[in-house]
Amino acid sequence: NGDTFFDIDLNKMKLNESKICLALKKMNDFDRYGSVELDKMGNITSFKEKQYLKQGFINGGIYLISKDIFQDFHLEGKFSFEEFLQENYKNLKARAEIFEDYFIDIGIPEDYKSFDFKMR
Repeated sequence: NGDTFFDIDLNKMKLNESKICLALKKMNDFDRYGSVELDKMGNITSFKEKQYLKQGFINGGIYLISKDIFQDFHLEGKFSFEEFLQENYKNLKARAEIFEDYFIDIGIPEDYKSFDFKMR
């Protein structure tokens, strides 16, 4: 978390009636990420654990969040935002925008080296 680079146009993120909008990356032939499933309107229908997929969408780690997202929840101290999202996406009416822009997970040494080389 916080170790990705995703070069998207933030102006394309829209809440509509949702409390949160996720930026998703379309991926091919992957198994190192969980995936996110959507309906035709862009509403999140489920989060899936890591498994091989020929094609799918992953959470790019960028969120547009309503300032009152936590208003109806009692949260004590520290909590995992990812767990909160996966447990409450239906109540939050979570939605997503799909991007095909440049994405790299620089938390993995090989990808970090590749990113460092490309940025030089």
